[in-house]
Amino acid sequence: MTQRKILNKNSQLVAPSPLGRRVFAIFVDLAVTALLVLLPTKFGPDNSGNPVGILLGLIYFLSRDSFSGGRSVGKRVANLRVLNFTTLAPAGIKESSRRNGLFILCCIFVLVLETFLNLWVARVMPLGIVARIGFVVVTWFCFHYVEKDKRRTKMDVFGNTVVIVVK
Repeated sequence: MTQRKILNKNSQLVAPSPLGRRVFAIFVDLAVTALLVLLPTKFGPDNSGNPVGILLGLIYFLSRDSFSGGRSVGKRVANLRVLNFTTLAPAGIKESSRRNGLFILCCIFVLVLETFLNLWVARVMPLGIVARIGFVVVTWFCFHYVEKDKRRTKMDVFGNTVVIVVK
């Protein structure tokens, strides 16, 4: 099977990643983030929320694509790499923060919306349904291909990145 290639802005060929691998990688990265958030609370004195764990999880999630040449833990497992779309250099902290920050901002929007709805419409419908629908919409918004021929999502365009398959 031949791999589809795309041209970046400098006319260099790259092989874009399939959506299935990207979804698998994000689930692995979300598991790592959850471990970072929850691990300090298990060893804390009172099992309450630990700001250190939350901060570690946020830092990991924002900068995850800048580790080891554009490969987060999930992308390493899925054989993917994030590159700057213009230069094809591995994504740095700037690109990683921009592309992953968009996802975090969308999730914060859903949580604020959920809080607002909890105050006004909690008696009309169960709140869990609103949150689930909101996160499905956020996930679709962030991972929907904007440039289908190049397999670039809104996150990729916002961060000026492309996710490729590593051979």
